Amino acid sequence: MRALILFAVFMFSMAGFANSSNLYPDQVIYKGQSLSSDDGRYRLIMQGDGNLVYYRTSDWSARWWTSTHTTGGHLAVMQGDGNFVIYDVNWRALWQTSTNGRLGAFIAAQSDGNLVVYQNGQAVWNIGAETPQIQDPKYQGDVVGRNMENNMPYSALGHIGLFDGAVGVYEVLNDGKPNAVAFNTLDNFKQRSYNGYWGGASPKIPDFYGIGCFNDYCGTSGNQTVHIRRAMVLRAFQILAIGAKYTYFTPSTSAMPRTQNSSAKQGLYRCDTYLLEIYKALYLNPSNANGYVINVLAPEHAAIERWLAFTGGYLQLLMTPRVIFEKLKNYAG
Repeated sequence: MRALILFAVFMFSMAGFANSSNLYPDQVIYKGQSLSSDDGRYRLIMQGDGNLVYYRTSDWSARWWTSTHTTGGHLAVMQGDGNFVIYDVNWRALWQTSTNGRLGAFIAAQSDGNLVVYQNGQAVWNIGAETPQIQDPKYQGDVVGRNMENNMPYSALGHIGLFDGAVGVYEVLNDGKPNAVAFNTLDNFKQRSYNGYWGGASPKIPDFYGIGCFNDYCGTSGNQTVHIRRAMVLRAFQILAIGAKYTYFTPSTSAMPRTQNSSAKQGLYRCDTYLLEIYKALYLNPSNANGYVINVLAPEHAAIERWLAFTGGYLQLLMTPRVIFEKLKNYAG
């Protein structure tokens, strides 16, 4: 017992742990501190309630935990003897990896969702990597994504397109063609995903309609009343019909239909800015099925107001395909 108390005093005197992906010998995670995988997708947090929890940050679901919130967890120590241990305030061990005798071992939060204790490059304890649940898009207005087709470092930023609800994907491609907007089958999209297929993202879009013109010519009587998911597909087709050029840069130019007073105007997009514009298809004029504009500030339309604020505001600030995909995938209303 005396040895344990002396050890405890030594450990408590150490400096607190700064966030990184690894916890090395004689380092501590105090309450409120964490390990984060290099890409930020997973985080191991010593919570204020004493539980040590490994989260997936895309939706903050718990992958793994120690249940030490019920026994008074206080801090977690990567000990010099190779054991990773959670102690209470009296330095009673509540949970451990039982890897003592592994001198120099450290624990790592990994981008594959695994939490591993390594010694000399060998895993001596782990929770197992997360098996990704990849599902194809299902509904109109879903997003489908993949890595870029090359192996450059930025390929993981990805490429996204809009699913039409049947078999096809509207996407913007940098392929040198006069019209950068293309419509390809989902199978074709997946065949080009050899470098990493993400599957589909299906945000929880509220049920409402909107008024708009989705033709390549919009005269005095061109407006339609359409459901929000259908409106996004129609806007995607409208841009395809009008035409657009590709740009490497963030600013985009909206494709505009021909009217009585103006010629059609081609757009200028990347794959992400193209999708961001489509998701704003009914931002200004939400309505009911009869075409009457609704008051989105009314309590009964709160979900619609949140969606419009998300697509017309917050989502527009996320200028990488991967981030946009993840935010849409995890949008729960």
